[in-house]
Amino acid sequence: MTQLSQGAVKTIVDEIGARIVSGAIEQGAILPKEGELAATYGVGRSTLREAVKVLSGKGLVRTARRFGTQVCTSDEWNFLDPDVLGWYASAPPNVPGLILSMIELRSAIEPAAAALAASRASPREAADILRHAEALLASTRALDPAAAFEFDVAFHIGILQATHNMLFRGLSSSYEILLRAQYRAAEPLVWGEARYRPDDNHILLARAIIASDPARATRVAHDMMKVMRDTTDYMARSLGLRTRPPVATPARLLAAVPGARSLA
Repeated sequence: MTQLSQGAVKTIVDEIGARIVSGAIEQGAILPKEGELAATYGVGRSTLREAVKVLSGKGLVRTARRFGTQVCTSDEWNFLDPDVLGWYASAPPNVPGLILSMIELRSAIEPAAAALAASRASPREAADILRHAEALLASTRALDPAAAFEFDVAFHIGILQATHNMLFRGLSSSYEILLRAQYRAAEPLVWGEARYRPDDNHILLARAIIASDPARATRVAHDMMKVMRDTTDYMARSLGLRTRPPVATPARLLAAVPGARSLA
């Protein structure tokens, strides 16, 4: 595929994908026939087919000879796909519910991961987790939220790696996508008491891991999740929005994480 056709594929995917996720194209709808869509976007049929293939990989559409290309229901959308998350989060009313879904998923994973890390982390891994926590808070005090967030990601991924559990470690890539989507979704909307403000719980959790204290690590991880839930509720109330997700459910998010079903 040429660079030009790759650009055309991305344009088509972005436009149709965003319209599906926003509801402009209804779930269950049948897209126009291939020739009609190709003419609409001024591309050849092969380019249009490639775009449909990409959308299908994101769980947004399915193709069948009898029916053409049909929009999937939201419970089939891959919410761990960065594009799908981005399109969904671009609508402010969706943000609190999306973040709550992420928090619920994280609440199911992070306390257990923290306990395993406290039991299994090497001295080097534990020291790195503490170093990331300290750099996170230092960046926060320096009013550099972008840098603080990068250290926050490194902190949480470091804990997953320190579990020495192949499935938790396998979550790292997907987890990073979730963390970045959560930050991007919330950052434009938060202020005052709901701003991005990591707290001392990061240091407390790192120290519990260094002390090889799984029970304390679990308690601190639960406390961190509660702070996030309270912040999300505050943001939703400030915006006059609901916190329950209209389409993205924790079960769907969990099912989308490779290996997550094995953790039940």
